[in-house]
Amino acid sequence: MNLPNILSLCRIVMAAIFTLFLSINTSWAPLAALIFFALAAITDFFDGYLARKLNLVTDLGKLLDPLADKILVAAAFVCFTAMGLCPAWVTVAILFREFSVTGLRLLLVEKQVVLPADQWGKWKTVSQMAYCILVLLGLSISGSAGGGWMTYSHILLGIVLLLTLASGANYFRKALPMLK
Repeated sequence: MNLPNILSLCRIVMAAIFTLFLSINTSWAPLAALIFFALAAITDFFDGYLARKLNLVTDLGKLLDPLADKILVAAAFVCFTAMGLCPAWVTVAILFREFSVTGLRLLLVEKQVVLPADQWGKWKTVSQMAYCILVLLGLSISGSAGGGWMTYSHILLGIVLLLTLASGANYFRKALPMLK
């Protein structure tokens, strides 16, 4: 197992730890959740960078990297919805996009076609992680779901939703001709 794949696996473990901290009702738990989420987000950058830079791209890595991203982001949005910080319909839309694109990729693999991540997908992931960090930062500072930071998080959530849906539509636009 190479270093980029180890970083992806670490991101999955950190997603579980992040979720655990976010479910603890103490004053320090949101900060601990923020630290683990931020560390996990940083590994997302480094695993891809190192895999390309050191020529360590593997089939396992092609599976683990996006899977780890989806687990981390899904965990955050489910927790935020449970905490009343994100509408359930937004979380469902995000999860629908993630599952449908993953399913699309599986269909393409059967046809020996690889649909790599594109700029839309990368911007989607960056916006989702930025939103999660902003919400966690707000929780860490204010200790509650109130305050002025919520206005900024709602604006960013709108951007997240638009990029999520646009990137999903872009994957389907590119993939549908290959499914014939």
